[in-house]
Amino acid sequence: MELSKHHIKTILEKLQDVYPLMLESEGYRELTEELGSDVILDAHLLYLWEKGIIDTEMKYDPYTPGWTVSAHLTRINASGIDLLVDRKS
Repeated sequence: MELSKHHIKTILEKLQDVYPLMLESEGYRELTEELGSDVILDAHLLYLWEKGIIDTEMKYDPYTPGWTVSAHLTRINASGIDLLVDRKS
């Protein structure tokens, strides 16, 4: 899957809006609707998590197959906020 810079920006801005709180289920649903599917959102969250830009808990389920994201443990971290600030400067 090709990742979208627009989607990454959308996710980070949403997480910054609720910082220092977690994304929670409602925020996850909103992002899923905005991005078009939970598969697209999960792929982008996985990328951001692997880059160390967000904190979350993700587990791969080989039976689905796919990733399970704990929205109640998902938040932007200092590196993610710095990235947004640097892009706006």
